[in-house]
Amino acid sequence: MNNGTKRLIREGVIFLSFNIQNENGIAGNEFKQSWRLGEDVKPGQRMEISMTADTRIFDQEKINFNYISLELIGYLDDLEPRNLFHVGQSNNNIEGEGDRQWEKL
Repeated sequence: MNNGTKRLIREGVIFLSFNIQNENGIAGNEFKQSWRLGEDVKPGQRMEISMTADTRIFDQEKINFNYISLELIGYLDDLEPRNLFHVGQSNNNIEGEGDRQWEKL
């Protein structure tokens, strides 16, 4: 993760989900796995976050494992409701050596 802002990210939580395949195409998935960052992210700071999801808990017929959605929710600077933010990005995966790896999000 890269904090490309000039502001402190506080109490950040990252959410991961895989889209659902249906007869009309692809839909968002309400089931999300979450990870707390555990520390503030300073302006300009980069951090690597190891995230593992056990795909056996998903219905293999309905989940599109080739498409991942990531979201970040937290506060900018002060822990006040007006500073709450939520950003997200989705991407196709890149096959890695034995494990699924996704482009830098």
